[in-house]
Amino acid sequence: MKKKEESGNIRMIDVTEKESSLRKARAHARVLLNSEVFKKILTEKITKGDIFTAAKIAGIMAAKKNW
Repeated sequence: MKKKEESGNIRMIDVTEKESSLRKARAHARVLLNSEVFKKILTEKITKGDIFTAAKIAGIMAAKKNW
């Protein structure tokens, strides 16, 4: 199970007591960016925050159909 830390990182937590379930997920994406946005991502200058953490959370939620 996921838990978001204050730093924005995602970490796994112990779910030993949780009942097992079968899940499958597959994703594919093509992201087109201009060079200015790409440079901002590389230098972590996106004003809305860490886009990779947001993408991880979105992927987990989609896999769990948790929207």
